[in-house]
Amino acid sequence: MKRKLFNILYPYLFLLPAFIILFVVLAYPWLNSFYLSFHSYRPGVSEEINFVGLENYYSIFKDKLFGISTYNTIFLLIGEISIQFILGLLIALSLNSIKSFRRFFRTVALLPLVLAPALSSLAWRFLVDPVRGFINGFLLMLGIKGPDWIGDPNYALLTILVIEVWKFTPYVTLILLAGLQGIPPPLLEAAAIDGATRWQSFRYITFPWLKPFIAIALLFRTMFVLRTFEIIYLLMGLGGPGNSAMVYGTYLVYLTRKLWDLGLGSAMSIILVVITGIISIGYFMFLYKGGD
Repeated sequence: MKRKLFNILYPYLFLLPAFIILFVVLAYPWLNSFYLSFHSYRPGVSEEINFVGLENYYSIFKDKLFGISTYNTIFLLIGEISIQFILGLLIALSLNSIKSFRRFFRTVALLPLVLAPALSSLAWRFLVDPVRGFINGFLLMLGIKGPDWIGDPNYALLTILVIEVWKFTPYVTLILLAGLQGIPPPLLEAAAIDGATRWQSFRYITFPWLKPFIAIALLFRTMFVLRTFEIIYLLMGLGGPGNSAMVYGTYLVYLTRKLWDLGLGSAMSIILVVITGIISIGYFMFLYKGGD
């Protein structure tokens, strides 16, 4: 009996180091955040950790900045996901059909993705500078006075949307391109022999084949959009002009690094996890709809 039990557990011993690392790196910080979300803890003010129940969650939901960050996050989420999906799919289809200079065009299309956020933000700062920027300079040549793209509350969030679309559309393109290259050629050849048009081939063969890849791309992009931080912070600070670019990612940093309230910050991180989980379930319901 002991021998049989040992044979069952023996293979899992090789996985034990990986589980320990995952627990230390992922599980422990998450559990610690979950614990602190029910406590008041401001290390810059006091080292005492006091139990407050759901008070942190209540404080966040009634906070005006949370409402602003929710609206801005939804705006970015809908705008980015829809635009990146459409552009990513069109670019992936184009790259998959190119026969000549395929590597060159793929490298150019995926270049924004490999640039560091700091470098991307610096490049865009030169482009959108209200005085010396290329965009406003070009508009001035046309007799149009360009706005302050990062200093005007009416344009700040739109500027972030454009930058995010430019930088992360290649991510969606890369995943969908991998899916397109995995389609068995006999399927498309059989459809062509049967007289199917390009639209029919796309609708009944290509798109159903891409559904798992679409779900993966949208899921990961949603997770990243909910945590958008680097580009906003590097261009506009934590919230932008008048908090017009305050999103969940910057709001979380605002709670933990500006207010030094780790209880509120931990509660916000748990809220992010719950929101991400709900959206993830929605994506998987789409993926497995109809028993696919």
